[in-house]
Amino acid sequence: MAFNFGLANDYNVFVFGDMSLSNTDAEGRVAVGGNATLSNYGVGAGITPLPPANTDPSFVIDGTVNVTAGSNASGNTVVNPRGTQTVFLLLGLPLTLRRLNGI
Repeated sequence: MAFNFGLANDYNVFVFGDMSLSNTDAEGRVAVGGNATLSNYGVGAGITPLPPANTDPSFVIDGTVNVTAGSNASGNTVVNPRGTQTVFLLLGLPLTLRRLNGI
């Protein structure tokens, strides 16, 4: 039996608390209700067709984000304005995340 989870249906990973992973990926969208600590982690490579930039929240974090050597194939990362960015390296380069109000 299939269940309708509303907006959560679009996500491959939906975590209510903290998430800490390394050396893996999620082919679809990822939502983290707490802090995200990721290393060598990819998001969204299987989303087809890839959405236009800034139109699809493919990686959503409600808390602190600490990502090293990660990638977001759709490039749309949203961090709650209350959260903090400790480190975010995309393919080894520092990246500044855009914060959206009301998320």
